[in-house]
Parts: sequence; structure tokens; C-alpha cells
Amino acid sequence: MPKPQKSEKAHTDSDRAAANAIGNSPLKAIRAHCYVCAGWTWPQVEKCPCTDCALWPFRFGKRPTTAAAQGRDVNTETD
Repeated sequence: MPKPQKSEKAHTDSDRAAANAIGNSPLKAIRAHCYVCAGWTWPQVEKCPCTDCALWPFRFGKRPTTAAAQGRDVNTETD
């Protein structure tokens, strides 16, 4: 297996650091991933255009089915 390039390693380290800073729950890890993917800005997470991403409905760190059951729209939710 080829050795990762410096930029790939930095990206992996930043993902790991974000996940560790936020916590160990799967939803928090998804939220951290989305934050890193969106360039470390929450407004970009909210505006994420990648609707075909499997993590997109969970990007706010909440289960969309729970939010819908409570009468909230997960697509416009902010913290």
C-alpha cells in the first residue's frame, strides 16, 4: 500500500481531531465529518449541496426521524 501524501495525512488527522473534540457518539462523529468536509464552517454545513451523501440528513447531529416526529424540519435546523 502506498504511503499517504502529506496533504492526505493532514486531512485524516484533522478529521480525527474534530471527532475527538466533539465526542464519540455516531451522530457527533457525523456532525464533525460534515464540519470538516464543509471547510470548518457551520454555515457551509447548513448549505451543504451534497444531498446524495448518505450523511446529509444527519449533518445537524440529529436523527431526521426524531426531528420529524417532534414537528421540526431537520433541513433548516440550527444549533
